[in-house]
Amino acid sequence: MAFSLAEFIGAKDTEPTEVKKIMNKAKKILEDGKIDEATKLYNQALQQAIAANDVDHVNDIKQQLGMIAFALEKYSDAEKLLFEVKDHLLSKKKTDTLRLSYVLLRLAESYQFLNDFNKAEQYYNECADNLKMKIDDALKKKDLETIEFWLMFLASEAHYYLMRGVFDKAQKYFKRAYEISVETKGEISEHTVTFLQQLGAVAFQNGDLEVAVEYLKQATDSGKHLPGMVSLSNVYVSLGNIYLKQGLLKDAEVMCNQAFKNAKRHQYTKGIDDANACLKEVQEAIQST
Repeated sequence: MAFSLAEFIGAKDTEPTEVKKIMNKAKKILEDGKIDEATKLYNQALQQAIAANDVDHVNDIKQQLGMIAFALEKYSDAEKLLFEVKDHLLSKKKTDTLRLSYVLLRLAESYQFLNDFNKAEQYYNECADNLKMKIDDALKKKDLETIEFWLMFLASEAHYYLMRGVFDKAQKYFKRAYEISVETKGEISEHTVTFLQQLGAVAFQNGDLEVAVEYLKQATDSGKHLPGMVSLSNVYVSLGNIYLKQGLLKDAEVMCNQAFKNAKRHQYTKGIDDANACLKEVQEAIQST
């Protein structure tokens, strides 16, 4: 489980305090995947920061704990912690736009998983509004940190609308993410291929099989030039399943075999399982004809 949180933490001490030393130790332990141990250290640092009335570090630590809770799918805990951090950041005369946006996004996602869709949309909108003035400038200056976050935001909001069956909005946000990915990373990139796959998934769920095939074929064409892309087998499986639905059994078999070869080469267990399931369905369909 990866926690890429440090870039959003604002306090930078020239001479680290005891609280900061504990936080730094917790961060290193967290990067090693020792979540429980890191959480204990963060809570220790939190108590010291509260005792010292060190408001900035209190909120830095709460943000870390909130992100850990989110990653562990403890969404109620994450919401409580991140809501307090959000209020603290908004109370400051000057705050880190990207850090606030990250907190707003995780709040939106927490409410989404808690099935509070009104609040989820509220915070998705607040996150977008917070970054709106920064995006055009980031694209011009190739500010990769902001661009990466914006792509993450667009994908998250698209998944939200896809989950709710609002296909036009899901397509809108995946399409924008795809366009930005092409502009900043090119056609031959894992991000771009992934967004093409997602556009294919939206079209498929909306019943537009021909459109889905076009997106997925484009994804596989680009993916062939990305030998290190572990998840490319997912695209082949998606295409195989559509061909199966269309009754194009030989084409489906080819795609599922491609998925299996790709997943096996990367030792991608889920990909191997999905490819085998796809091949099983194809064989059953062939035998029944």
